Amino acid sequence: TFGPVRVTGTERMDPAFVAARAGIPVGEPWDPAKVKAAEKRLRDLDVFASSRLVEDDAVGPDGTLGLNAAVAERPLRVFGFGASYSTIDGAGVEGWWQHRNLFGHGDRLRVDGRVSGIDTVDPRDLTWKGGVSFLRPGVFTPMTDLMVALEGAREVVDPYTQEKIAGRIGLAHEFFPDLKGKIAVNLEADKVEDGFGKRDLTVLSLPAELALDRADDEREPTSGYRLKGTAEPFHEFRLGASGAILRLDASAYYPLDADRRFVLAGRVAIASIVGADADRMPADRLFFAGGGASVRGFAYRSLGPTNAAGKVVGGLSLLESSVELRMKVTDTIGVVPFVDMGAAGAKSTPDFDEAPRFGAGVGLRYYTGLGAIRVDLATPIAPKRGDPKFGLYIGLGESF
Repeated sequence: TFGPVRVTGTERMDPAFVAARAGIPVGEPWDPAKVKAAEKRLRDLDVFASSRLVEDDAVGPDGTLGLNAAVAERPLRVFGFGASYSTIDGAGVEGWWQHRNLFGHGDRLRVDGRVSGIDTVDPRDLTWKGGVSFLRPGVFTPMTDLMVALEGAREVVDPYTQEKIAGRIGLAHEFFPDLKGKIAVNLEADKVEDGFGKRDLTVLSLPAELALDRADDEREPTSGYRLKGTAEPFHEFRLGASGAILRLDASAYYPLDADRRFVLAGRVAIASIVGADADRMPADRLFFAGGGASVRGFAYRSLGPTNAAGKVVGGLSLLESSVELRMKVTDTIGVVPFVDMGAAGAKSTPDFDEAPRFGAGVGLRYYTGLGAIRVDLATPIAPKRGDPKFGLYIGLGESF
């Protein structure tokens, strides 16, 4: 059975918290999978440059086998930056700074900033987002985290322009290594201009999420599945709208050969807003399709219901799906043909006035220790007047 966990190598971290966060069930039968899950929990704290759980040399007289958590802490402060480019969505840059261990429990203070559309000639078309967040691991239970965030944002896309300031406080809990949940209180003020007109909104919501991850790898899954359900009851004070935003995402991965060099991957998403009209909602809460994480080959959030003037507006329902064949040509190079489908509807149930739109293309992957560098080239299937000829997307990690 599992014996006690000792901790060595800590400097600022509280050793008792590290042992509790590992989550080894002392007294229960030995299980290598639980040791592996404990090591992942310690890695996810993002505090340690290295962390290993090492078994004692011998089983104790009482039949228990103890563990030593040998850790080495990272520097307290870290910064990072990134860049992105799409022929449709434009160029963007982002940066962040983080203190990852304020009080010895892996407490993270982080400041983020991001701007896109920097290749446009009009500064009014810039999309930006900035914020500060704080994460306190191990409140109430060793597996429960406190999250606090404040952010401001401006988003300019073809269907709408929205400015927002929002604050959120919430909890995240690990029920099991592959089952996690979140719940929060969110308050935001929005200024929106879209196909429904201009409106100022104040929204109070209670977003909740439950995610089950049975995939074999976080960055490069080759088997298993993932399920995530979200529900966000809300009330808008200025126009008096109440309702809920519901969404379910699922993805699955199936290897076609013993070496898992050929993997069939698929995803589906369905979502609905119930209880409120679209013209009383923030535009970024409404549903659109199109873009690198939706239907590739189309512009970001360019697909949805239209108003009387023919302008795309947000919908109250969404249906999306994707299929990819991930083929490793070598250990570092992969080729991925794919087909995407998506549609947003004006009603709360997926009853679309127009047929779903399809995009197809091929991607190139360069596999690294940080994940796959992804380059996707896609084009609309059965294009209509005004559709782009193609879209090029470059990013880090698989598309889903």
